[in-house]
Amino acid sequence: MSATLDPPEGLTRYDVSRAGLSLLANHAAQYRNFLFKSHETVSGLLQKMMAHKNSDLKKAGSRGFEAFLKQISLVLKDERRPLTDDEKATFWVTPSPSSAA
Repeated sequence: MSATLDPPEGLTRYDVSRAGLSLLANHAAQYRNFLFKSHETVSGLLQKMMAHKNSDLKKAGSRGFEAFLKQISLVLKDERRPLTDDEKATFWVTPSPSSAA
C-alpha cells in the first residue's frame, strides 16, 4: 500500500496513486492493524498527497487521511487493547515539516 501512495518524481499520470488512495478511503477498516503499526509513514505519505499539485490527488488524499484518522481513533478508543501512555502520546497531531516553515 505504501508504494502506491508515494509516486516517483516527474510522474504525469497518477492512476495507481489515486487507486491506492481510493482503496484506503473505502476499505481502511481492513487495514486497521497496518495503519496503526505504520502510522508515521502512512501519515506522512497522506499529508504529502494532500499537498500534491494534482487536484484529484489532493481530494483523494484528503479522503484517505480522513479514513486513516478514523481508524486510528478507533484503535485508540478500543478498550480491549490498552495502550501505554507513550503509545497514546504518539498520536498527537503535529504540523508537517513543509508547513512548519
